[in-house]
Amino acid sequence: MALLLEKIMRTTEVKRLYILMRPKRGVDIHERIGSWPTDPVFQNLLNVKANAFECLVPIAGDCAELDLGISEQDRQILKNEVQIVIHSAATVRFNEPLHHALDINVRATRLPMELGKEMQHLESFVHVSTAFSNCVVNHIKETYYPELLSCPAAKVLELKEQLSNELLDKMTPALLDKFPNTYTYTKALAEHLVQTESGDLPICIFRPGIIIASYKEPVSGWMDNLYKPISILYAAAFGVMCICRVDVKKEANVVPVDFCANLLIARVWKTAIDAKSMRIYLVKEEPGIESMERGQKIRAIFEILHRLLQVIVCSAGAAILWSMLKLLISF
Repeated sequence: MALLLEKIMRTTEVKRLYILMRPKRGVDIHERIGSWPTDPVFQNLLNVKANAFECLVPIAGDCAELDLGISEQDRQILKNEVQIVIHSAATVRFNEPLHHALDINVRATRLPMELGKEMQHLESFVHVSTAFSNCVVNHIKETYYPELLSCPAAKVLELKEQLSNELLDKMTPALLDKFPNTYTYTKALAEHLVQTESGDLPICIFRPGIIIASYKEPVSGWMDNLYKPISILYAAAFGVMCICRVDVKKEANVVPVDFCANLLIARVWKTAIDAKSMRIYLVKEEPGIESMERGQKIRAIFEILHRLLQVIVCSAGAAILWSMLKLLISF
């Protein structure tokens, strides 16, 4: 989210950015935003727009709550002023208990859509999903897959309200069916809600692949978490992980985070000017390298990962890891 906010503030004349936030680890929402200017991702922005953060308005809320935890006063402000909604909140834990994943990934997709229908000036609504929401299909297309669900999304949410959390979690294997985990399953359910309940909303679904460190903007190699391939790099760089088993015949659909931010902003615009058609955008791999031979593609990806190590991991382990990567590239 930080990089997307930076891009919007740096390259557009946005009047106001409302951010739904909750207190975290005892820090309230205003304190959380107050610490952002010290993050390296915002340094280029502040160099050209010293007052950039004046447009940020935190809205207290929580996706796990029935009404998103938004006060009536804040809700009225959003109804009167918001033109664009980017819904990206989600739990990405693969082993999240089903009842909790349903609250955050599914019900918290329905509630923003309901709020969006009351927004007087809404022009574009982007639901951020994942390229793996329908991972039980070998070749995923930019379309809906309701036939993959053992039970419609609305019915699953009804079960969530009628059953105890313990009983619902015991039903997880039956509900998931072919889905490998609660993350992909609930993201598929969320897409089904968009398909069946969005109505006349100017909405699209954005499916990014595996997000890795930034390629260029605002700084090369920036990343703010230890998810996905980044955790493997950290573990190898610090000597925690010495062996990683992979299938060398498979390709990982990785996308630099700045490419995702740029494409997402473009989809906001496209949805606003073509509001009548509900579109799905699948972001599978780094633009510009799709036509490369495998060796060239591996080199391009490792160059991005190298910049990540240079920026974030300053250790002897990182240098050793990069030496190993260079040996791999040479084959």
